[in-house]
Amino acid sequence: EQKYAVEYIIGAVNEERYKGILLYGVTGSGKTEVYLRAAESAIAAGGTVLLEVPEIALTNQMVSYFADYFGDKVVFEQDSAAKPYQVAPHLHSNLSKGERYNNRQRIANEESSIIIGSRSALFMPFKNLKLIIVDEEYDSSYKQTETPRYNGRDVAKVMAVIYNCPIVLGAATP
Repeated sequence: EQKYAVEYIIGAVNEERYKGILLYGVTGSGKTEVYLRAAESAIAAGGTVLLEVPEIALTNQMVSYFADYFGDKVVFEQDSAAKPYQVAPHLHSNLSKGERYNNRQRIANEESSIIIGSRSALFMPFKNLKLIIVDEEYDSSYKQTETPRYNGRDVAKVMAVIYNCPIVLGAATP
C-alpha cells in the first residue's frame, strides 16, 4: 500500500498539475515514509517541497525524520556548506525575527528544498513548489483564530492550485 501511494504521488508530481490526494493511515502506518519518498522525487525533479505540520512541537520531530532519511544531504542553519538537499527547519511563530528572516532568505535564494513548518510556513517566498504535504490535515491547530483568520489546510489547497502542484493531505481520521 505504501509503494502504491508513493507511486501515485510521484505520478502526480511528474504531471506538474494540481491534484488533491488524501493519504489515509492510522498512527504508525507509515505515512511519514510516504512523505519522505514523495519529497525525494519532487526534489529530484528540481522542485521545492512544503511540509506543513499542525503543531510547533511536531516540527522538530518531522525535521529529525527528514534529516535521518536524507543524511548528510540535509543542511541545517548551523551549516553553511551548500548541499543538493537542504531543509529550512523550524518555521513557526516562536522563532526570533532574525531566525525567521534567515529562513525566509534561504527559501527566497533557493538554498532550501524542503520547508517544514506550521501555519506560518505558508507565507514563505516559494519558488518552483512541486509538492505540498499537510500532515494531520484534520487538526484544529491549522485554524488561525486571530486576525487575519484562515485555515492553514485550506490556504495550502489554494497554493497547490496556484503553483499547479499536487497536495497530499495526510490523515488518521479524515
